Amino acid sequence: MNKLLFCFRCNKEKKLNKDNYYFSKKLRSTCKDCLRDDRRTIKGIIQQRWMGILQRCDRKTSHFTTASGKEHLSKERFVNWAHNKEFIKLYKNWKKNNFNRNLSPSIDRLDITKGYTLDNIQWITMRENNSKAKKDWIKAFGKTFVKTKKVRLWKENGEEMFFDSGKEASIYFNKNRLAVTNNIIMNHKLQGWNCEWIDTFKGSRHKETER
Repeated sequence: MNKLLFCFRCNKEKKLNKDNYYFSKKLRSTCKDCLRDDRRTIKGIIQQRWMGILQRCDRKTSHFTTASGKEHLSKERFVNWAHNKEFIKLYKNWKKNNFNRNLSPSIDRLDITKGYTLDNIQWITMRENNSKAKKDWIKAFGKTFVKTKKVRLWKENGEEMFFDSGKEASIYFNKNRLAVTNNIIMNHKLQGWNCEWIDTFKGSRHKETER
């Protein structure tokens, strides 16, 4: 029988399982339903977007992002900016549509090579942000990733590795697939390896060639 746990937010006892509670001790005093409701408030969604900016710009994440190391607003300036007419309009529409994720307010950078500054950010829906992502990549870097392309990794000493896809490379390095994509596009090394997309495949997959 599952243990019952009291939620101090809704004042209800619920079964202690993954459907009702997160297993982090810090979150276990509040049920998932209450935490979800908190995230859907104006304060909650703005806080989420602020944490996302910090994660992309400042904190060490599992993968490289185009915002890594870039400038961003202070929390106070961001919160003051965030409560603008466009946000309120998007928020009301999101709430009206039963908090459809595609319609949630999302922070968009006009130029993805720059940071989160007042002249480079705007509120749009999550759907709009996702749909313009590829165009933004091409505009910024003149290229975008193609899932069917092969991946070549190499070192200056002549070592090489080849993978059928970015997904296979991410599995080999135990990384998020986005990490491989971002490192290739931004010309950053992946755990000490140079990496690129190639149109032809040569060599043995997952095996390093002889030095």
